[in-house]
Amino acid sequence: MRPDVRRFGVELWARRRGLTPMSGGGFVCDHWSCRPGPGAAAPVSLSWTRKSPQGQSLAALCRDAEVVILRGPTPPDLPADCRGRTVLTAEDFRAGGAAELYRRADGWWVVWAQPLRGDRPWSRLP
Repeated sequence: MRPDVRRFGVELWARRRGLTPMSGGGFVCDHWSCRPGPGAAAPVSLSWTRKSPQGQSLAALCRDAEVVILRGPTPPDLPADCRGRTVLTAEDFRAGGAAELYRRADGWWVVWAQPLRGDRPWSRLP
């Protein structure tokens, strides 16, 4: 979505899975978020502010996306546009670590890093 941010990590993980990183094509981005526009590479929206968007801002992120990723906490009231979407929040990432998303016929499959990396002193939750 933002090709110059953390490029090394993105390219490393993409090569590991035999993928080509998305290069921003088709996403509508502002200072705080990106959402799929016409011709987007993936139906994923992302908000990287620590405070989750509310109301119309959150509804806009959900409207054209199948997966909505929020860096902030779970909003108290999800708009109707978010129902039926996979919404991942700070609580999910705190418990599971990084996530890989796989599209399947029956929806999205999320593979979390925490169960794979195990319980190590440097990966324990505070």
